[in-house]
Amino acid sequence: MWLDDEFNGVVFGDKRLVKRFKQIMQEFMKKAQSNIASTFDSWSSIKGCYRFFSNDKVESQIILDAHIDSTISRISEETNQVFVIHDTTYIDYKNRKKTLDLDCITRNLQSKNIAKGLILHNSFAVNDLGVPLGIVGQNYTERKEIIEAPKKTKKHLIHNKPVEEKESYRWVEAIKGFLKLDNVTQGEIVHIADREGDFYELYRECCEHEAKFLIRASQNRAINKTKRRESPKDKIFDYFRSLKPEATITTEIQINKEKKHRKAKLCIAFKKFTLPPPPNRTANKDGKKLYNMDLYGVIILEKKPPKNHEPLEWLLITNIPVTNTQEAIEKMRWYSLRWNVETFHKILKSGCSIEDAQLRSKKNLIKYITTKSVIAWRIFWLSRISRIDLNHNCNTVLTKIQQDVLFKRFNKGKINTEPISVKQALNWIGKLGGYIGRNSDAPPGIITIWKGWTRLMNMVDDYTIICG
Repeated sequence: MWLDDEFNGVVFGDKRLVKRFKQIMQEFMKKAQSNIASTFDSWSSIKGCYRFFSNDKVESQIILDAHIDSTISRISEETNQVFVIHDTTYIDYKNRKKTLDLDCITRNLQSKNIAKGLILHNSFAVNDLGVPLGIVGQNYTERKEIIEAPKKTKKHLIHNKPVEEKESYRWVEAIKGFLKLDNVTQGEIVHIADREGDFYELYRECCEHEAKFLIRASQNRAINKTKRRESPKDKIFDYFRSLKPEATITTEIQINKEKKHRKAKLCIAFKKFTLPPPPNRTANKDGKKLYNMDLYGVIILEKKPPKNHEPLEWLLITNIPVTNTQEAIEKMRWYSLRWNVETFHKILKSGCSIEDAQLRSKKNLIKYITTKSVIAWRIFWLSRISRIDLNHNCNTVLTKIQQDVLFKRFNKGKINTEPISVKQALNWIGKLGGYIGRNSDAPPGIITIWKGWTRLMNMVDDYTIICG
């Protein structure tokens, strides 16, 4: 069973708790979309699950560390680059008024009511094919109040704080946490972040520890200055938009409309530049490490988008040398992998329904979210495993009885005599979730896989009860 391999090192100081944990994880995997009450069939099992999460010996970090160890093992088996994608998601518990110690996540502009929940920052590893390898870090940001003040006042308050006191410091902490992990070849790792990670201290942290990064620019900041206080010579977006394109390519890009993809003609340019510290940084507030960094920028720009479509524009900042067109296109492809963390968060919140949790303390909710995070990774991995080897048998994906039930369902009750290929198994699981499977259809997606998986697990349970 995959759980034994994944959590081989988990220790709670009580063997009974380890056994209970694996039983809970097994049931969560069968009914990922259900809450605790709907997952178990008996009141004693439901109560046992709540007691498990309330037990002080059970710590979320113990569960996470065991999964991280397994993730590092998978990373070490990769022969190409591995990408650690960092992103923040907001978990909404506004209807859980009895749950204590929740953080403020949003304020309703009309009613002024503050929604409570958790601010979760994930570091998620994928290989160059987009196959998820697992979670390598989880941090929660505390926000006990939302300051109501004019925008300029808020900006001034934020700028007067050292970076360690800002919420954005979670991005630096995520990098620091990953760099502390043992048995990781850091040189083969590339850290990817969206525009929220575009700030000086994150670049500095990566450069100081020779951690490779690829971050999408957000601020039209001053660049190519020799002194911090001098007038800006160039603004980064203006500078890169003015560059002559080195190449033009046509590719398909994803859009969030009825038509999932569209073709785009993209102009690509790249250049080395100098990033100075922001002028509002001071030695008293931010320390003496305020120096210029030599970085590389790659701009991907769609100059003539189709009617009613926003033009695509990515300005990517990296400390990896970009000296030719192929390397620039490579960075564009790498950044396109960032969408995988968004998919992971979608599975976690919709596929695993973590916002429906009925636990009444923040501590217990975090334990629950940690266990569900591993389930979300596993479901995501199931949907992508076919990218590694379509014809590989699925003994690593399904147990013997699961394969037998799946085979009988789509072969008029015939007995299975040979292992099913991964491709065939995922096709059938997708069909259980509503996938049609025509020759022209793309492989089944995440939603059909998790729906099909839930249905398959119910069929296996019924088969086991009836047939023994």
